[in-house]
Amino acid sequence: MLPASSPPGLAGFLCGLALVACAGCATGAGEPGLEVALKRHYDARAMEEGGLCASPKLDLVTSSSLQEQALDRLVVQVSYAYSDPVAKASGQCRGFGTRTFTVAKGADGLEVLEMTGPRREGIRINRIDHSDVW
Repeated sequence: MLPASSPPGLAGFLCGLALVACAGCATGAGEPGLEVALKRHYDARAMEEGGLCASPKLDLVTSSSLQEQALDRLVVQVSYAYSDPVAKASGQCRGFGTRTFTVAKGADGLEVLEMTGPRREGIRINRIDHSDVW
């Protein structure tokens, strides 16, 4: 707990610093590139706030939990912060969420197979080897 005499913005700054400190390790699960694969899939497919935020971007992974691990796949629950640059001007479409991702592990890299939560259909850009799958 911060002393009562702490400057007003100090608590917010320290919370932000703690989030940034854990961001790089949040989705490690022993798989290089996992966070990148999740972000690319989320950014290409997700919707938030009942469709009001049609193009959200995953800004920060705040925590993750490995739900299942096998030789050929992972299931990871991820808590995250998002914002929608298209809707940012209106001051809306910023928040936090939690989704579960099912990820295939193969010779070609990591590929997100499923993501819970509202999503839009479109181009699949989810392979860690940066090849686009149409």
